[in-house]
Order: sequence, then C-alpha cells, then structure tokens
Amino acid sequence: MRLLHRHVVRIGLASIVITATGLAVATPVSARPASVVAPTPGGHPVAYTQTDGSSGNEVLGFAWNGSSLAPIGSWATGGDGTGTWLDSQGSVAIESDRLFVVDAGTNDVAMFKIARGGQLHLLAREGVDGVKPVSVAASGDAVVVLTTESSGPCGGSKKCAVPQAVCSGIQRCGAGPQDRLSLLRRHGNSLSLVASVALDGLGGSQVSFVGDRGQRRVVVTEKVSDTIASVTISKWTFGTPTVTASAGTTPYGFGIA
Repeated sequence: MRLLHRHVVRIGLASIVITATGLAVATPVSARPASVVAPTPGGHPVAYTQTDGSSGNEVLGFAWNGSSLAPIGSWATGGDGTGTWLDSQGSVAIESDRLFVVDAGTNDVAMFKIARGGQLHLLAREGVDGVKPVSVAASGDAVVVLTTESSGPCGGSKKCAVPQAVCSGIQRCGAGPQDRLSLLRRHGNSLSLVASVALDGLGGSQVSFVGDRGQRRVVVTEKVSDTIASVTISKWTFGTPTVTASAGTTPYGFGIA
C-alpha cells in the first residue's frame, strides 16, 4: 500500500481543485459542499457547488472572468439535501460534459449536461444503495457514490420525532452509521445502479478514482475509523475492499497525483 501513501494527499481545512486554466477554488470544510471547476466550450471556466437544501437541492454556477467569480445561474437537481453540511468532500463531480451531484436527503445522484456558457441541463436521477450520499466520483461511464448511513424504518431524512430525543435540524429516524459504495453505469443520458459494496470503516469523507479506465479502482477516506479503503472495479462489480490505517487521525479530503 505504499502507492497510496505516496499519492493520497490530505488537504487540511479546504478542498482545492485546479484545472488546466490555472483557476483554483477553495471552500472551507464547514461551508457548503466543495466546488468543482469545469472549462466550458468557448468560454471561461465555471465553478459549481451545491446548496444541500432540504426543500430542494440546487447546483450553483460561478463564472471566472479573469479576476473574480460571478454567478451565472442555479439549477434544481430534482431531489433534496439534508439542510445542513455534508461533512465530506467531492459532492459534485465532473467527467467530460457531464456533472454529477449527490442528493443526500433523497438518497440519489443527479446527472446534468454542461452546455455552452456553463449552463446545466438535468438529464437523469438514479437512486443509490444506502442512505445519505456524501461524495461522488466519475470515470468514463462509471460513477461511484459514497453513502455513510444504513436504512432506517422511516427512510430518507425527516424531522426527528422520537420521544425524549434531543434533536436539531434534520435527523434520520432509525438510521445508523455505515459506509457503502454504489456503482452506477452511464448509458448516454441515463444512469442505472449495477452494484454496491459495504465498507468496514465509518465516517466516509471522499471517494475518488485511481488508475486508468482499463483497471479501475476507487479510494475512500473514512474519518471516524481513521482508515483508507481501496476497492477494485471489474466487469461492473466491486472487488473485496482492502483497508489501511491512515498515517494520522481523521483522514478527509485528498488528491490523486
């Protein structure tokens, strides 16, 4: 596992994404889910983030004009967020002209087409196997989503109504912690769930692809168990996850070089 130690770089208090244009966007961990920057055909790069709104999740776009960022629009995902922070990195991912975003309140992922000028067009939504998706990664026609909770008898997210419970904001009635990966396959403008696997660690923070499309592998940081999980993907199925203890506590955001 020395390869992981050499190439997984922990990012302390912010997630930074740098494109070939040289634009870097950093967002604090306690703020909205991390932004992703995408070049647009014939235009300036655009930074995207999501609201995680409990009454309707949205993607927000900000264009870089060479000296500052300016809003260019907002687009509904068709699903809901949690209304709070996701405590993760990578809730928005871009592959070619497709943008993927997790809906943590309705347990699905939305796929948009990135059009000229950075405008988005919703193409599809697909449910995942697990509760509270917090991070998404895409490589070619493969999309992997990290969820951090198990299903509860109430399902989804709602106001906590358990007697004598101390509740604040959105709570998940009956759900428990469990890290899980869902594999989705992209067919043009549609998505389908094809496989899932449970991870041994807890507190999943980020999922990212490693390697080329011929030998796909994903890496997951798990901040509660202080572990880094690695899983291969072959013939649209997950292999057996391997687990490595992190060099320090609370592994969080990272980049692959």
